[in-house]
Amino acid sequence: GTRSYIRRLSGAAVSSFPSSLRSSLKELTAFYYKSKKCFNLLLQFAISYKYKDNDVKELSGVQQPTWPCDYVNYIVNNILQEDDIYKGEKSDEDISSWSDDAIWNHLKDKIYDSTITIVLISPNMKEQGRRQRSQWIPWEVSYSLRETTRNNRTSQSNAILAVILPDKKGSYEYYDKNNLFPILKDNIDNGYIYVVDWEDFKKYSSADISLAISHKESTPAHKIEKSL
Repeated sequence: GTRSYIRRLSGAAVSSFPSSLRSSLKELTAFYYKSKKCFNLLLQFAISYKYKDNDVKELSGVQQPTWPCDYVNYIVNNILQEDDIYKGEKSDEDISSWSDDAIWNHLKDKIYDSTITIVLISPNMKEQGRRQRSQWIPWEVSYSLRETTRNNRTSQSNAILAVILPDKKGSYEYYDKNNLFPILKDNIDNGYIYVVDWEDFKKYSSADISLAISHKESTPAHKIEKSL
């Protein structure tokens, strides 16, 4: 059926398909995604990103400089559907001045009952010279992948969709998965994390979300890298 067809195709490099076939696949997957919502599948989103990275392409209608948090606003206001739930902080809620414990508890609460984590990849998302264990994005990804029990309720691993943001020049040439945090690279390599660029996500967001879910469901548990 449609489900198995999408699972087979989702493992392929969709971006390498001819544009007509790619468009048809995206439309089919978007239809599948919408049909799942007819069965009351509640989608709750967490978004992981570097709050301040001014090396991203400017978005119109926002106070400059543009930061990844402005892309979060765009996603929440223009891409997520009416019955989707965003679990993250507001764009003007800079929590960088909080204590590490307060930040971590805040992030865990946001991620715990979400179902999909969107990771925004930007040119300066990594702080050079610091291990991934001492940066927040890897911890958010790791927690998204874990099954966590609270009050006799166990959360399931989130699907993860990585969205590459364009740099100031509107280019994606800076992107190299080998330069990402190891937990991102490892789970891209094993097929768990689905990766698209910003233009693709704006045009085919429903399909991309569905493909991210499919990648999660089709990746054997023993291949998933959850630890830092």
